[in-house]
Amino acid sequence: MGEEQGRRSLWRRIAGDGSHLGFWTLPVFVATALGGAVVAGALAQVYFAQQVAQLEEETAAARAAAEVAAEDIDAARQEALDAIAEQLDGVRDALEVARPLEDPVAAGVVALTVELTPAAPSPAPTAQPGGQSQPEGAPLASTGDGAEEPAAQEGPTGPPPPVAGAPTRRAVGFAVAVDGGTTFVATSFAAVADPGGVDGVAPAVTVTASSGSARGIVHAWDEARGVAVVRVALADVPVLPWRPAATPVAQGDVVVLAAVTPGLAGVQLPGRVGAVTDSAIVSDLPVDPVYDGAPLVDADGRVVGLQSSAARPFGPGSSGAVRAGALCVELVSGCELLEQAAD
Repeated sequence: MGEEQGRRSLWRRIAGDGSHLGFWTLPVFVATALGGAVVAGALAQVYFAQQVAQLEEETAAARAAAEVAAEDIDAARQEALDAIAEQLDGVRDALEVARPLEDPVAAGVVALTVELTPAAPSPAPTAQPGGQSQPEGAPLASTGDGAEEPAAQEGPTGPPPPVAGAPTRRAVGFAVAVDGGTTFVATSFAAVADPGGVDGVAPAVTVTASSGSARGIVHAWDEARGVAVVRVALADVPVLPWRPAATPVAQGDVVVLAAVTPGLAGVQLPGRVGAVTDSAIVSDLPVDPVYDGAPLVDADGRVVGLQSSAARPFGPGSSGAVRAGALCVELVSGCELLEQAAD
């Protein structure tokens, strides 16, 4: 009896009955679960494949736009590089123009220390009459290349003795003639003007050049034209060539202010001509008394004028440079030879 009940209980567990599921249902559940997982995985794969295809379709236009954008960026980059290279070329050209003289001092630009008349009475300076040209028949000094310049007149040959404590002024000039041991230096009248001096000019001017330094005198001047010439006992000072009058300066031309410091450091400042009058050149260069008398040269280093803080080509408030030709009228002969030296 007991054995038979045990067999029935085991069968009921395997086959099950109305109140219990048998063990045979376990493999069915497992198989069903595995089948569902397979189906679910297949459905998921189909779903994600559709999503990937849709995403690729949606991003195809974006990829194409990105490729076009990359090409545009490369083109813009190359265009920018070309523009920068062009600007750098312009800067290099400007720098080359800004230094037409290898060395202003070696070219004949000199530093001037103008000794002004002190307030106390002082010995009268030796100078030519104010506003006067050289008298007819005055001897001429050679420029060294055949040009002739006014030489020293009869009488005292040097400046008066220096006065202790006399005020001074800094300026610039450039050699226009050399005769043996004497150099004639062109500068602006503003540089040597001295209301307290005899005839309105300074009693003495110290010239510092590449060959040394010496005291000289204002040899001749023309206040109306704003030019002057200083005579000094210095040799071996180079003479700057001039731009031929047949090639006049025009509006828009590049000009360079060639100056030196009191210690003979070269200064070259580039600018452009804004206007030209019969007597003056107006440019965008700085106007400062320390540059008075400095030569204004063209891109080839040829003199076209001399800077003057007193030049007023368009009346009060305007400023400019005196045209080099103003020196040729009264103070310098042989200007044609100076122009020929530039050719």
